[in-house]
Amino acid sequence: MLAQPPSGIHASGIETAGTPRKSSAKYSSTYVHSEVRNNTSKSRRAVTRRFATLLANPRNLALCFAYASIGFTPIGALALTIGGLWSLAIGALVLIVPGIIAAIVLGIRYPRYGRLAAEGLAAGLVAVLVYDIVRWTFVGLGWWGDFIPNIGGWLNGTGQPDWILGYGFRWLGDGGGMGVTFMVAARTFLPRLARRAPVVLGIAYGLAIWVCLLVTLIVSPEGQMMLFPLTALTLVLSWVGHVVYGAVLGAALSRAVGIRPSRMPALARVSP
Repeated sequence: MLAQPPSGIHASGIETAGTPRKSSAKYSSTYVHSEVRNNTSKSRRAVTRRFATLLANPRNLALCFAYASIGFTPIGALALTIGGLWSLAIGALVLIVPGIIAAIVLGIRYPRYGRLAAEGLAAGLVAVLVYDIVRWTFVGLGWWGDFIPNIGGWLNGTGQPDWILGYGFRWLGDGGGMGVTFMVAARTFLPRLARRAPVVLGIAYGLAIWVCLLVTLIVSPEGQMMLFPLTALTLVLSWVGHVVYGAVLGAALSRAVGIRPSRMPALARVSP
């Protein structure tokens, strides 16, 4: 009596689509899902340990919040100007200048945080430049007015548009400053991130800034007259711009922490 060939193998010796191949596919899928769960669990534990370390070291926590606050001094001074509290020139003297001095002093005293702040400033400059390239397209199409030069007039007290001061304030102050806040906070609290997490985090940050802008426009009596009227079109255009800004910041964070596309884990070969 002839012996029966193994399951999935034809009598001629040619492998057919049988049970072993299905078992191999099932094993591979289970292996990959197990790896994903393990990596997610490790990431959560790493974040938890990081927060515990920061709470145990109040100095690092204080430095993080200090730089985060410094990064928002330009946009804070501008928002309070739009709200009618003071002129932008006064706001710059009260908030921005002391913030710059504090950032320099802290950077010299704590070089690591100084480097993180410099990375954030550079990332914010690139992000706001890309944002403005998109915004200039909208301006060129006549969909959105360019209010940035007006900021220069508020800063020098003349009330006349000043392109150099306006865009200098926007790029170095708003874009660069908020980049400092993002980079220092992200690198301090989230030193290890999943592959796509930095961009998602950056977009979420950009949208949070966008919400603050909308609140400023709605709450301030002259907000829409000073910046731009809030319509369905400008709502969408400003949303797009802040998504772009946040995405570029997230890409810069991804590059800073050295994240590369993950590879599929090697699977054990199953012999036929």
